[in-house]
Amino acid sequence: MLRLNTLGGVQGNDLHAAFFSSWQKSGAYGWYSMFTNSQLCDRLATMRVLLCILIFAVHPALAAGKPVLTGPDIAGVDSGVICPPEPVGTSPAPGTLAGTTHVINEDPPFVSNTHTVPAALGIGFGVKARAADLSGLQDVTMVVTHPPMGKQKITTQSFPTRISGLTHSVTFYQFDYAYELVTGRWQMTAMQGDTVLYQASFDVVSPQRVPELAGVCGYENLLSALTPSTPAARG
Repeated sequence: MLRLNTLGGVQGNDLHAAFFSSWQKSGAYGWYSMFTNSQLCDRLATMRVLLCILIFAVHPALAAGKPVLTGPDIAGVDSGVICPPEPVGTSPAPGTLAGTTHVINEDPPFVSNTHTVPAALGIGFGVKARAADLSGLQDVTMVVTHPPMGKQKITTQSFPTRISGLTHSVTFYQFDYAYELVTGRWQMTAMQGDTVLYQASFDVVSPQRVPELAGVCGYENLLSALTPSTPAARG
């Protein structure tokens, strides 16, 4: 489920996944973000966003294997695996599978900077970003693409947010439910209009491939009973 952090009193959203942003917890499944949510873009704007993402995805830096690509409006980024804190609330996020995002009020540290993520319940992964402009970036749309998920077999979720220029804003996705444990390439893209602010790629894999991380958030007892190869885990 997506999750957003509300540090500094900025309201976030609730979602059934763990995509976390250090200003707001946002609402696609597993998303967390630490920024305020506004209305989602209209359908035409969404089409422009997705088209821009597709163009951006063929950038030579991504082809060369760089896990995070940033534009000039971003002063710094950090990324990796997170053990998320408990949510303190929820917020509407109609562009997500859950329709809401979780709100958190803590900025959790990365337990690893790897972009190879175990498909294990309780694991979170995402990006902390800071805007080059001290006033921050408003009207940002976070878009996450992933392998087909849930009964609807959705592959894209999105929600509105902002990026602070004073501190790192965290956006992450947490695996809360078995149907979210879809393996393959996940991509998180921050957009402002047609401009890509940053794009991060993660490879979600079977827990057995990264056993040192699979139980890092305290869910070791679930690993043997539920893996991405089981029907329940595939959703």
